[in-house]
Amino acid sequence: DVRRIAYTAGENGFNEIYVRPLGEGKPIQVTADGGQNVGAVWSPDGERIAYHSLAKGGIWIVPASGGVAQQVVAVGSEPAWSPDGSTLAFSTYQGALAERAEIMAVSVAGGVARAVTRPGSPRGGHRGPAWSHDGRRVVFYTFDGIEGASLWVAPAAGGDPVRVAAHVTPNQAAFTPDDRTL
Repeated sequence: DVRRIAYTAGENGFNEIYVRPLGEGKPIQVTADGGQNVGAVWSPDGERIAYHSLAKGGIWIVPASGGVAQQVVAVGSEPAWSPDGSTLAFSTYQGALAERAEIMAVSVAGGVARAVTRPGSPRGGHRGPAWSHDGRRVVFYTFDGIEGASLWVAPAAGGDPVRVAAHVTPNQAAFTPDDRTL
């Protein structure tokens, strides 16, 4: 809504999620569980924030005004909201076996996560998912010791990904509003 920002700060020795109005106003601490919470991502409606808990593991969702956080998946990081806010894409990467990380998707209402990509296809760990605006594709990047980093696009429902750039060093990828360019 361009009125607030969400961020991680280590005010009390633990990384917690805060929301601060732009301009005047004090920050609101929305997590306070000592979970070393990072990677805050707004839901499309601005009502919730998804994040990764380094201490507890997995992906969590908390109301943007604070409250009780709910775990969506037990293993995963780098959450990305679908355009309609119903689903989170995420990497199974949590600091170990990076080369085996894959992109998964899970309903925010609960349920079993489903694979968007498969380990080894393409080679390297799958990281940094981002949805297309039409919700049909997910962009992600890989890194392996042979080919380096590459940028890929996969069908959100699962299927064979297509490499769109090789030998790149992406930090975060995004589709343009018309979904024609990254």
